[in-house]
Order: sequence, then C-alpha cells, then structure tokens
Amino acid sequence: MYDPEGYSLWFCDYKYNDENMVSFVTMNKVGRFLQWMDLARKYAFGKMLVIGSEPPFKVKGLWLFRGQEIPQFIMEECYDMELYDWRKVDLTDEARKRGSTR
Repeated sequence: MYDPEGYSLWFCDYKYNDENMVSFVTMNKVGRFLQWMDLARKYAFGKMLVIGSEPPFKVKGLWLFRGQEIPQFIMEECYDMELYDWRKVDLTDEARKRGSTR
C-alpha cells in the first residue's frame, strides 16, 4: 500500500542526546516538537521514541512525508527541525529491509 513515488520515509535523531539527563524534561522536548509538527498534519505522519531507562535518554523518530523531500514550509516553521539529524530511508537497500545497519 506504500506509494514510493508520492511519499518518503525519514529517520530523525536528536543531535544533543547527551543533554537528556531528566526523563520528564526529555519528554517535554519531544512534546514541544510534536506540537510544532501539528502544522504538517496534512503532509506528514510520524512516531517519536524516547529510548532508555537510564540517562542519557535517546530521542529518535520515523516520519512519512508527502513527496520526496521534507516540505520547505515545515523546515521554516517548525523551529525544532534543526535539532534533529534527518536521514531519508532508502527502501531499495535490501540489507536495511532485513534490519542490518552495515
């Protein structure tokens, strides 16, 4: 059901995970980011994770965007976008499909 011509998948990793020492503060960062991303609800769907039971906590996400790139208005209006490293998922990479990171 996935349309690779009309949509693209993106991983995001928070750039400053070493600062995530308090769980509720980390959760607030993610919550703020999701509030900013509300403006993209017609163009994107995503899932964010806070990983770990002990600090520093890692923040990661997976997003589905309409089109082959992240829409420019999202990059400009959602100020927290620059706090994440964004990496487009290559669905033609068979090793990635099997879970290998090479």
